[in-house]
Amino acid sequence: MFVKETKLMKRLKHANIMPVLSAVQTPSTLALFLPYCSRGTLMESIKGLNLEDQTKYITQLCQAIHYLHQKYIVHCDIKPANILLDNDSNVLLSDFGLSRALPNPNVEIFQNFGTRFYRAPETYSDERVNPFKVDMYAFGITCWVILLKKRPANVNFVEMINADLNVLFDYKRMVTFLLVSDPIYRPTADKVLEMLEQM
Repeated sequence: MFVKETKLMKRLKHANIMPVLSAVQTPSTLALFLPYCSRGTLMESIKGLNLEDQTKYITQLCQAIHYLHQKYIVHCDIKPANILLDNDSNVLLSDFGLSRALPNPNVEIFQNFGTRFYRAPETYSDERVNPFKVDMYAFGITCWVILLKKRPANVNFVEMINADLNVLFDYKRMVTFLLVSDPIYRPTADKVLEMLEQM
């Protein structure tokens, strides 16, 4: 797992993806050396976010996911706890332990893992799923957390965000699309970037 994650991360060069400074493997030690992020995880900062922060973090995270998906790489565990903030409060998507490089964007895999509440509905079946669409569902829940400044719980996410008067209509619409149950209708990262540019 360590070797796979290291090789994958070393391939990635994007401003919003955690870079690997170096890696060490000895018979008794496995270590990745990563930049120190003094601001911690996005989840730790969630309560104090204003609209400017929310827009910045959602856009930067979507750009990181778009970059991965263009390279046919799926993250498989997108959530605020795996998003670090650098010293300039820029998003760094991290923790590629579950990530996979795939041969094309149409590959379907068995993906019955992930973090509760961030898992797409289709991952609870015994069928193969499109992991790119699974990533987009997790991105949708992450956006929900950023916009509502709440930890996810056993609630109707779409109803709750649409009832919140503090969330802009365009964001409500975007999250509603991302959280559709049928992955066929879930937008891709490029489509979401288009939506963000039009806001």
